[in-house]
Amino acid sequence: MVRLDRLAALVGSMCAATAAPVAPSGLQSRAAACAQPSSYIAGEPNWHDPDSGIFGIGTTSTHEQSLPLPEQNARTGPRGSRLPESSAKVSTSGLTWTLTNSNQSIKVPAKFPSVVHLDLLTAGIIDDPNIGLNEGSTRWIWKDHWTYSSDIKPLLPQLTAYNSTWLYFGALDAPANVSLGGKPIAATFNAFHDWRFDVSSIVSAIANGSNTDSTLRILFPSAPAYAAEESKKIPFIPNQKTQPFPSVTTVYEIPNREFVRKTQSDFAWDWGPAYSPSGPLKPAYFVGLDPVSKTATQSSCSLVGKTSSVFVYETSIDIHRHGSVNNLPPNQKADWIVQITLSAVSTIDQKATLQVEFPELPGTLQNVTLSSGFFSPTFKKGDNRVVTASFKVPANQPELWWPIKYGNPKTYDLQLTLRDSTGSSTTWTRKTGFRTVVVSQADISRAERAKGVAPGQKFEFQVNGKVIYAEAINMIPLDVFTPRVSVDRYAYLIEGALAVGQNMIRVWGGGHYQTTQFYDLADQYGILVWSEFIFAASCGYPTYNSFLDNVVEEVGSLVRRKNRHPAQATWVGNSEGCVFGLIRASNLRGQIAEQCLGFWLLIHVSSASPSHLPHSELLSIFAPLQNIFNASYYFDGYDKLFHRKIRDEVLSNTKAISYVPSSSTTGYFSLNPYIPRLNKSLPGDIIGGMEWYGYNMSQIFDVDQFYTLRLGRFAVEFGFHALPSIYSFDRILPTLDDYEFNSTVVRQHNKHNPAGSLEYPFPADDGQGQMSQGVNLYLPTPNKDSDRRANLDAWSYATQILQYLDVAVEMLFFRSRSGAEETNRGIMPWQMNDVWEGSTWSAIEFTGRWRPLQYAFAKCQDRLVAYPQWQSSKQTLSLFAISDFDTELQGTATWTWYDFAGKPLAPTQNASFTIQPLNATVFFSVTNLSNIFPAGADSNNAWLKVNVKSADGGYGNEQIWTLPGALVRAPLQNPGLSLTSAGSDTFTLTAKGPGTAAYAFLEHPEGVLGWWEDAGESVAPKANRPTNVLFLNPGESRTLRFVVKFDRTAGGWRQDVRVRSLWDITH
Repeated sequence: MVRLDRLAALVGSMCAATAAPVAPSGLQSRAAACAQPSSYIAGEPNWHDPDSGIFGIGTTSTHEQSLPLPEQNARTGPRGSRLPESSAKVSTSGLTWTLTNSNQSIKVPAKFPSVVHLDLLTAGIIDDPNIGLNEGSTRWIWKDHWTYSSDIKPLLPQLTAYNSTWLYFGALDAPANVSLGGKPIAATFNAFHDWRFDVSSIVSAIANGSNTDSTLRILFPSAPAYAAEESKKIPFIPNQKTQPFPSVTTVYEIPNREFVRKTQSDFAWDWGPAYSPSGPLKPAYFVGLDPVSKTATQSSCSLVGKTSSVFVYETSIDIHRHGSVNNLPPNQKADWIVQITLSAVSTIDQKATLQVEFPELPGTLQNVTLSSGFFSPTFKKGDNRVVTASFKVPANQPELWWPIKYGNPKTYDLQLTLRDSTGSSTTWTRKTGFRTVVVSQADISRAERAKGVAPGQKFEFQVNGKVIYAEAINMIPLDVFTPRVSVDRYAYLIEGALAVGQNMIRVWGGGHYQTTQFYDLADQYGILVWSEFIFAASCGYPTYNSFLDNVVEEVGSLVRRKNRHPAQATWVGNSEGCVFGLIRASNLRGQIAEQCLGFWLLIHVSSASPSHLPHSELLSIFAPLQNIFNASYYFDGYDKLFHRKIRDEVLSNTKAISYVPSSSTTGYFSLNPYIPRLNKSLPGDIIGGMEWYGYNMSQIFDVDQFYTLRLGRFAVEFGFHALPSIYSFDRILPTLDDYEFNSTVVRQHNKHNPAGSLEYPFPADDGQGQMSQGVNLYLPTPNKDSDRRANLDAWSYATQILQYLDVAVEMLFFRSRSGAEETNRGIMPWQMNDVWEGSTWSAIEFTGRWRPLQYAFAKCQDRLVAYPQWQSSKQTLSLFAISDFDTELQGTATWTWYDFAGKPLAPTQNASFTIQPLNATVFFSVTNLSNIFPAGADSNNAWLKVNVKSADGGYGNEQIWTLPGALVRAPLQNPGLSLTSAGSDTFTLTAKGPGTAAYAFLEHPEGVLGWWEDAGESVAPKANRPTNVLFLNPGESRTLRFVVKFDRTAGGWRQDVRVRSLWDITH
């Protein structure tokens, strides 16, 4: 919502490529001549094209950091201003930008796109905020107001060639004030969508000298200060400090995040710091229209649709089956409807024509009718948000787009040619695909209940009419400072997800919307994207009119922008909103959905007894909810925002995508009219997804922990945290004294549980205690006290192995429930990546280094996996085979007991199995410890290797099991691990000592990135699977290849590969 009387808008940045003009010839294909944008700035297509009148106003150098990230050692440098400059260069008009603070005491050169912290860092004003305790010492930055400014005189010769000039910003962090030539243009309050302003008269005045001020200024006031002022408009929101249970919102560090539309984790989260960065986040452009010098006919190819009088800044392509209704399975035999929506600025009221074609699909070249709805001209003068057209494609003509594991992710170029009323035309291309994807929440049928499926509603993804199993992962922002994120960082994460068998990424609702480049890569690789609107962990979002108008504009723009991507799988209203939002003022007043009760119980009383709690006891635990102040106010606000405003805007902009109100949804009674189910499920019903964070460390390897509460149809979040690697610690620990498990700096890089205030440094006792307790209970405890760095290194490895083991158990359990009463249809571990170097739940560190957890994903998210399940209450060990194939799968299993000297304790056993589609089966089960372990075996000196293999030999999987706690008491001996080169990037690992190598982990040095894969004969017949974290008996060898993705060492990394096992924790 643009407001001239409030804090206001600004700039973005740009990049280039110019296409040669093509002469028009009526209804004619231009497939060979016009391509879609191939370069990006800040993850968005670079539109800089001076020949067509689009002038990027960013700097030619950027803050982008390619992989591997620049070397950094907090003890020895380089640091601060001595950090290497980014080599990334882009094609723009190359304006010069300056950053100043409110009292002018700081004035430094700036880049564009940018954020304040990065320009201060480059100028040497601050040190890297991630180092040491700099998070606290740099808080003055977000308390000040900052201005980016640039003299536009270098562009005047180009701009004066046009009668009309528009200023376009890809994104301005919120809030922002924009002025040009000293004239206020607008105030903006949303970082999540683009902004467009007609600056023709101002540019003309500057050009003719009547205005001597030629400066473009963007003021970014303090976002926390703005949010604090806005928070006064509604009643106080109870948080975990003011009302520990139940709270309506969570404060992580900086309060009031709900009141400003910017990245919510900028105010901190339980895995990241509170920097509240601000600045022009994405490219910006001057766009010239109505050229002074007219030519008889103007026709060109462009990166974005632009004629002499029309600039198309957004092209939406919504492809769905005829008759589609959101959230319901369509008729798979129906024709395709291609719905095109153009958002454009026009210099005049005018009629225009649009020609479309899929060059690969014969017969699709055609003229289509554009309609602007209420206006008789196609385009009215000014900004046109929604101008639409549609056409049909025969049902079976295009090849379908499929997610990985289920088919080929086929995409098509759609060419669009727009001819305006002046005779000028432009042709541009957008890539898209044909697929249907539905989040089915249909009622469980009577026939399904007769087969043992629990009553309630489904929660499953159906792609092209086929139910798929979602092997998913949660993604958070890639950096606390997004302008540093480069092209290769997106590709690296997505390729890593593919390598380990994942077919879906959740763009989490507490961060920011991911870039066009991210979705382009997901389309290309066949990765489904679960996209959330940026609302998280709160029922305190305001619903006054200006806020709602702001959100509706954001939602509509985002949906239209992402529509063309076949990877886009669903829009979700918020993250964990129902946990906070399903508070009722009626009935029990405090009763909330059973699924939300479950989540809260796990979060707040997860250290309680794991025995199943009766419903009456659950209600007594949640009795305090009855006392929540203004309960109806928060519920009504939640209902208005997520069940009405956002939902209505999604459905008005797409028919191809399902809308789900919350990641922790409880389903619905009716879609039309929409009636959410909320807390009105019947006893025994299972509806929606669930989350699991079990921090009762004595239970983490026991399946009994999962039976404390009813499970969900989809595991949306679960995980465990670990220290970062020693290589990440080297980047942030300023002194050797900081290399202690409980040093102040180490603790301050652990945000679990969050401070809940601006207290700094905050000790993070919960997170540190859970990690140390877990290691003490289940693994050898590091004791290299004579060498602080080596001891912290051992702690890092130990906590990361603990994380590997814990999350593997969770993944395998939830997958095994695909054949149980809840018919689980997806697992989504928390989390893929990091925003900084800290103790988090991530599988891939901030630098791109794979933790052991990423290899656990490869072992547990494969098509066929084994699962040794331990249930202590029954002293039962059950061996499962689990499949995510949508057809029946047959195979064989073998399992062998060994001691830690590598001696077999009993003959290998075997069994055959048959697994139904998307299901699991038990092929062996045994009860009582005396029967589980071979006769005469010591349970502390025994480990089990389980292998499963498909009948055709195409898929296999290996899992290891030990009795929980046995590794603390196990008689480990030196495995004598030897690593020898077997080729340029291949190494043979051999255990030459007397002991079994338990959880042997190969590590590459700094300066290179990639992952290890099996390069020799493997227990898993499928070749090239990411492989690490191995068990090797004496005399055994494994050959691994390092898949090099990035290398700045010129191959020198091969000399510094190291390997260690549990033995090395204490030796």
